[in-house]
Amino acid sequence: MSGGFLKKLFFNEDEQVKIKKPGGKQRSKAVPTIELDIKSNHSEYRVEVRTFPCVIGRNKQAHVFLEDVSVSRPHASIDLIDGAFIIIDHNSENGVIVSGAAVPSGHSRRIYEGDTIKMGRSELFINKIIIPN
Repeated sequence: MSGGFLKKLFFNEDEQVKIKKPGGKQRSKAVPTIELDIKSNHSEYRVEVRTFPCVIGRNKQAHVFLEDVSVSRPHASIDLIDGAFIIIDHNSENGVIVSGAAVPSGHSRRIYEGDTIKMGRSELFINKIIIPN
């Protein structure tokens, strides 16, 4: 490899990308991440999402599973498009509300750190967003 190029070595368990500069020095490069604090069905937990698009719903195979009968199986998804996170409503029966504003069925809306997303009786708070340069 020549001077200014970086070589991707591998992904580790934290989904950090290890890169090696010519000359042997390694550094970590963060991957896009959204940290969600979730309140659903009398439980509270935190998830870090690093795979996009990320499906959210009542289906146990969803990336983010919500145990809430008022949530559709594939209720919504979060995606990273052009450097911004968006939420997409999958024509859900009970809709998606972001910080008090309804997302029309089948449409999307940009989401930000500090937003609260309501789906059925579940609530997701965007605690942290990381979008590397």
